[in-house]
Order: sequence, then C-alpha cells, then structure tokens
Amino acid sequence: IVEVSERGAPIYRNMAAKRMSENMVHGGKCVLLDVDEIKKTETYEDKVCMRDVEIANRVFQQKIHYLKDSDSYYIYSWDITELRDLTRKLNKQVITDPLTGLRNRLGFENRLKECLQEMSSNKMTHALLYLDLDEFKVVNDTAGHSAGDELLRQLAEQLKKQLKDKDDD
Repeated sequence: IVEVSERGAPIYRNMAAKRMSENMVHGGKCVLLDVDEIKKTETYEDKVCMRDVEIANRVFQQKIHYLKDSDSYYIYSWDITELRDLTRKLNKQVITDPLTGLRNRLGFENRLKECLQEMSSNKMTHALLYLDLDEFKVVNDTAGHSAGDELLRQLAEQLKKQLKDKDDD
C-alpha cells in the first residue's frame, strides 16, 4: 500500500511497497507513483483507477484510489506476472491441438469469426484452405493410431513451413 501526495511524493508506504519502489526507480522517479499518468486515465474520473504496469520484465496490477479530503492517493500493487503467463499458456492450450500444434475446432471457429468481422468492417480479404485426407482411416486401421498421429504431425510441420509469418495456422 502506498499513499502519495498530489505531486506524487510518497506520504506512506508499507514495507512491501518500500521494497518494490526501492527496486524500481526509473530516472529518479518511482514508476509506481506516476500521478500524472494516473490522472490521464479515463477511469480516473470515478476516483478509482485500475491499470497494469510493466517494470523490469514483471507485470504489476495497480488499483489507485483518490481521496479528495486528503488530496492523496492510495495505490495497491501486486505482481501478476506468473498469473498472466499462466493465463496466456492456458488460453493457447484451449484453442490448440496438442498433437499438431495447429488450431483446434474452437480456435478455428474463433479465428473465423474474427476474419468475418474484419472483412465486414475493414474490407480485408482472407483465404481459407480446406484439406481432406483421403483414406486416412486406412492408415489408422492398418498401421495403428500412432502411425496416424505421426502422419498428422509431419503433415502439420510441412504446412507450417509453407506459411508466412503473418499467416494464421
């Protein structure tokens, strides 16, 4: 917890805030106490502001309360770096096929909706490649599912090699 004056000078900091701010001084001013930046936010009018701040490869979520009576701010900060990384990883797992690394059905449907919205609002064009593996069931039935899985993995790798960086998988 940090209480700062209208000018951004710390009035009170608990021990955790002191340790954080001592390690995160940038240009002589603590990044966590940038009052001018807080005032610019749209939600500041509500006297409460939520924001994420990235400092030294860490992400901190902050909740800032403005106290009109004392003309000061209380800033609550907590490190959400691991939570954000885990969330990104889980979101990717939800839309990705673990075998091929390509989009699964949910990922495909989500991307298709995005493309349709882009096409209607921005006049962008997109292309869709539909690939049907004839007789794939025969591979699974004769050589086993592990051989079918390996065939899908290799096919996915060949497709990825042909895509440009800007292309979606």
